[in-house]
Amino acid sequence: MPAGPRKGPMMVLACWQTPAAIRHAGVDRITALLRRGHVKNAVQVAEAMVAAARQQTVNLPGQRAVAAKDLIRPAPAVRAAA
Repeated sequence: MPAGPRKGPMMVLACWQTPAAIRHAGVDRITALLRRGHVKNAVQVAEAMVAAARQQTVNLPGQRAVAAKDLIRPAPAVRAAA
């Protein structure tokens, strides 16, 4: 099954797992990552991800610990693009 519209967000989540990390990365860094991964509409995807991260204000207990464990394992092609 092709990655389709999920490739961009999965690449971002493979690098930055929390909303705070996505906000910190910013649109420019995320856009650069997505362009290296040949994601269509990289700027729009990056802007949407950062906008969504800005709207999330709730921090869950253990959120940092889980993100630090690198539970999201991207496919080899996504890792190579990052």
